[in-house]
Amino acid sequence: MKFVAIACAVLALPSLAAADVTVTFWTTPAGATLVESGRTWGTTPFALKYKTPRRWKTCLTVNAVTVQWVSGAESTTPVQVCPAQGKNQLVHLARPTDAPDLETDVQ
Repeated sequence: MKFVAIACAVLALPSLAAADVTVTFWTTPAGATLVESGRTWGTTPFALKYKTPRRWKTCLTVNAVTVQWVSGAESTTPVQVCPAQGKNQLVHLARPTDAPDLETDVQ
């Protein structure tokens, strides 16, 4: 059984009566190292909490994340949190298909 680790990331978004949104990062294959704002958080699946305005009405782009597999393959994406998706959101990052050493990452 795998457990999802949760950490708290504080963002510079307007925070009058802020609300938390948990974003869980999944990768294919699992086990990539998650880096956000220059900080290494752990291996995927991994969840970070973001502060958003209480009455936010549009999607907000927050920090980009990069994931790196043992082989050195990387994938980077900006993270958007959207009120329509609720307080628990998912972001999936796939390993680049043209990256070498896939066998290393699926072990």
